Amino acid sequence: MDDIENRASQAHASVWLLWLVAFCAGAAMLRVGAARDAAWRPVATLAVACAVWMLCSAFVFGSVMPVAMAQRLAFLGWALWLALLARMAPR
Repeated sequence: MDDIENRASQAHASVWLLWLVAFCAGAAMLRVGAARDAAWRPVATLAVACAVWMLCSAFVFGSVMPVAMAQRLAFLGWALWLALLARMAPR
């Protein structure tokens, strides 16, 4: 905790950013792909909404609240998407 510039912290931050970028890119591609299939549009819209929430949590909310809380809100957006995906996905 005291050494934020150590190798482990740098690796953790890099992987966290990679996870964020991958989810947001995947949500955008899902939205583009779902344009042709009406059954998947609600899922794609939810994915984009959660991706925007995660981006705001990662880069905006940190200026008004502790960064650790903002990161937990980003994770909450992903967890919400995952939970609702099970209910909204077409059979």
